[in-house]
Amino acid sequence: MNISYGPGNLKWSTTATTIIGNGYGSGFNQLSLPTGLFLEPKTQILYISDNSNNRIQ
Repeated sequence: MNISYGPGNLKWSTTATTIIGNGYGSGFNQLSLPTGLFLEPKTQILYISDNSNNRIQ
């Protein structure tokens, strides 16, 4: 993972919620060749570039 900004002492939470990820495909909860991530700092919304499905999730 490449982090382009942020302090040098970043910490990651050990808890997580799966919102996408029951397998490869074109369903609303599936990705097909995800190629990029963007986290909007103010809203904490994560955007995923889903290349083969031609969409942003």
